Amino acid sequence: MNQKEKLISNYGIDIGKPNLMVFFILIIIVAIEIGLVYSKQKNIGIWESLDAIIFVFAWFSLLTTPIVEWLRNIYILIGWFLICIIWYFYKVDQDFLTAILPFSVLIYSQISRLLFKSIMGYHPIHLLFHQYAIHRYSKFNNRKSTKVDYLYSMIYSVTGLVLTIIIVI
Repeated sequence: MNQKEKLISNYGIDIGKPNLMVFFILIIIVAIEIGLVYSKQKNIGIWESLDAIIFVFAWFSLLTTPIVEWLRNIYILIGWFLICIIWYFYKVDQDFLTAILPFSVLIYSQISRLLFKSIMGYHPIHLLFHQYAIHRYSKFNNRKSTKVDYLYSMIYSVTGLVLTIIIVI
């Protein structure tokens, strides 16, 4: 077993090339954040409407969508960390809680994934949940989701939202 296979099997980290579409989305988010920082320094109010969109993407999307699986790629994880750093420096003067919330969710997502791996022996497949289970096939895990993945996704989302409420209070 080579080093790449050890990283993937033990920690679920992919060191391969990221999906081009995902990489492009991260570049757009970083560019918008840089625009927000620039407009804040120059007192230009054009970018302020994008503030809430970026916040929801960096925080809420990791709790409620399968986007969190993107973070298993090391390059995407580093890019998301960059998004959190830029967001922190943009928001820390205005509101400390919204500045640290994306960091908190990033750490929560990685800890919960590794905790699931240690208990179940395999990595979870994150799902959108509705009134019923909607299963999907994960190319990264090479398996179809199960009821365990559905339950994990529900527990992960609800716990993350409760922790968010606790942090805000």
